[in-house]
Amino acid sequence: MASWGHVERLDKDNSHFTVQWSGGKLLAPRVIMATGLVDKCPPIPRLAEAIASGLVRYCPICDGFEASDQRIAVLGHAQDACAKHFSYVAIHKP
Repeated sequence: MASWGHVERLDKDNSHFTVQWSGGKLLAPRVIMATGLVDKCPPIPRLAEAIASGLVRYCPICDGFEASDQRIAVLGHAQDACAKHFSYVAIHKP
């Protein structure tokens, strides 16, 4: 069963990871690290409505499947926008 908690220690041997967390101890063959991030909202009128309706998405990895086989535009600083575009193409195009 999934739970929330704070990881206090992470160790790895040849076959698995040992995770010591605030709820106890787990053994796992793999670990996904999710450190979190904060989206920056540019001052665009009605942006919140566009996000809520699915017209605008923040992450090509998290949200890209819903836009598969559609034409998309990428908004952002040049370096970040190009990286997101190429991530989307690499993940969602054959």
